[in-house]
Amino acid sequence: MRTTIRKKVRLALALALLPAALLVDKAAAAEQDVVRTDAGLVRGHPTATTRVFNGIPYAAPPVRALRWKPPQPVKPWTGFREAVELSSACPQQDNLEALGGSTNEDCLYLNVTTPTQKATKPRAVVVWIPGGGFFSGVGTATEHRSWPPAGT
Repeated sequence: MRTTIRKKVRLALALALLPAALLVDKAAAAEQDVVRTDAGLVRGHPTATTRVFNGIPYAAPPVRALRWKPPQPVKPWTGFREAVELSSACPQQDNLEALGGSTNEDCLYLNVTTPTQKATKPRAVVVWIPGGGFFSGVGTATEHRSWPPAGT
């Protein structure tokens, strides 16, 4: 049963990544820190070399009635959703990646980092799927900001 749940979560993540080919919102003009997802607009944090969008939900929070159910779509929002803060680690005990551990089940979020320069050809996509058998693993366990300028 756990394998089935894991497969469904991975499928939901893969499907959620399709809209992560974030399109710049025309109405938001030249704001490089604003992009459109399938659920609404998100505002990230641009740096000299990257655009960083943290905490973008890829599924509805699996809490209360949704606990241990197949992932459900994110409820669309209006206006801008700030995407600058990292989200919580999924429930796990205290470990080197999640100091103090976590009991927060609202943890289905993506962090997206992309170069600031427009692409002249398709770019590679790196998907970081943390894991750890319900005792370790967080989406913030590796530093992604150095990858885009390096061409990844």
